[in-house]
Amino acid sequence: MLNIPENAVERGTIRVLLPYSETDGLRVGKISMRNVNSPSESIVHASNQDTGGYKRNTTCRNTNSVGGGKVFSLSGQRRKPYVPRDEEYYTIMYDEEPRITTDVTCTICKGFERSAKIQCRVCGRNCHTNCFERRYRGDEQAMEASKRADTEAGWTCADCENLGQLLDEYETSMLMDKFDEYDSDQSTQITVEEYIEFQKDLCLESEGIEMSKEREEEERELFGNIDISGDGAINWWEFLTAKSIHFLNKKPKSYVLKQLTPREIKRIRDIFKANDMSYHGVLDREEAVKVMKEWMNSVGLESPDGDYSKYLLTSSCVIPWDTFIREHAVTIIAARINNVGKQHFLPVKRKS
Repeated sequence: MLNIPENAVERGTIRVLLPYSETDGLRVGKISMRNVNSPSESIVHASNQDTGGYKRNTTCRNTNSVGGGKVFSLSGQRRKPYVPRDEEYYTIMYDEEPRITTDVTCTICKGFERSAKIQCRVCGRNCHTNCFERRYRGDEQAMEASKRADTEAGWTCADCENLGQLLDEYETSMLMDKFDEYDSDQSTQITVEEYIEFQKDLCLESEGIEMSKEREEEERELFGNIDISGDGAINWWEFLTAKSIHFLNKKPKSYVLKQLTPREIKRIRDIFKANDMSYHGVLDREEAVKVMKEWMNSVGLESPDGDYSKYLLTSSCVIPWDTFIREHAVTIIAARINNVGKQHFLPVKRKS
């Protein structure tokens, strides 16, 4: 059941999470409604805001009215929203070997043929090369990323690359609203001018002062960090990825740790162990920075200025494995994006 506020009905548009048949996952979308006041079934048109432009028609039934809103039931399965609770301690054992499995079926055609396949470095699922090429023909970025499947850096499938799936419904809906606020001309992209203008208005409204030149330069730098493609505009995918990392940083560390896959754990742990000269699962700061550098390079990422110490997010002088993996779980997830070189979403340590 979905509770729709009265003002949302008046606008004729609501936002929900919709089932996505090909991956059995969920995609965020807008539902444009008509005949919402009818007691019978109302036909709605839904289209999501991800890069695929996926569209579907579904049916919602006006069942009753609750608290001044209208309650509808939507066909399909909905994910239970994540509600942060008191953190239940969870850790990843240093000496326990991750159980790595491989799904030999193609994620696109579901076939078992032994033709050429590419494998996701995160989940280990495969898809036939020809199936991938047919689906992503014309998407130069996706085709270029798939070429790294046979390298050490590897390739991430579309499901694992979509960090928005790790957020709950409220967070995703809030991001969609915020994106629309920035995108004043509704072009589905946020230009640097739109971004700066919004930040200026926000500064004046919340602080009662005009934005300084220094603050504006900082905002432009932040914009550049999100604009990974470097085309001067932030699309929904870039915005969702950057903000998903922001939200994950606020979630309980145990929750984020549980999102890591065995393949991700093995990669970082093998590098950690190679630098653990004492064999006790403990590193000093210099060794930990070396681990971060080697791990980043192993997934094809570099530090823009050559300083890898800023990616070490703990201030401790002695860093045990448990602390290291808990503090850098979000960093590992942020590396799922199919970017290489100096353009990436990895979080850095805040300057004191």
